[in-house]
Amino acid sequence: MNNYGQTVQQHWKTWLPSRYAQIEDPTTFFASVGEQIEDQVTQSAAAMEAEQAASLAQMDYLARVGRLNAIDKSAREIALSEWLLEPESDPSEVEMSPEDAMPFMDEMGMPVDRTHPLWEMSAEDHPSTVEEFKAARKAWIAQELSKQQPR
Repeated sequence: MNNYGQTVQQHWKTWLPSRYAQIEDPTTFFASVGEQIEDQVTQSAAAMEAEQAASLAQMDYLARVGRLNAIDKSAREIALSEWLLEPESDPSEVEMSPEDAMPFMDEMGMPVDRTHPLWEMSAEDHPSTVEEFKAARKAWIAQELSKQQPR
């Protein structure tokens, strides 16, 4: 299984557990997904390079390398976006309407402060489990709400 397949498998296992559980043979499924993504990245990058061929030909070496790296990253992002789906909603979590929005929380229920440890926990390469993340998020919300209550 290639890196793309592993990335998608880990994402689904962590953030889409019910969907992941429905897959009969995860190894084969995600190996196939990885190959599809790799093919799509290769084709997309080649198409973007072809579109920009004239511009690339006029660049110096470092500028060309930078542009080619940007093209590759864009192709990867586009291909992976089809497979790295939004986490499943958990009915035990509080659904918030816009009028209930809290100033410390963005529309996704995450800290407005992007340096908050919850953002690191939600990163793909962080080893936290869904349960650890949910517990940390719940504790953070409780702490923030207690700060807002009059004393």
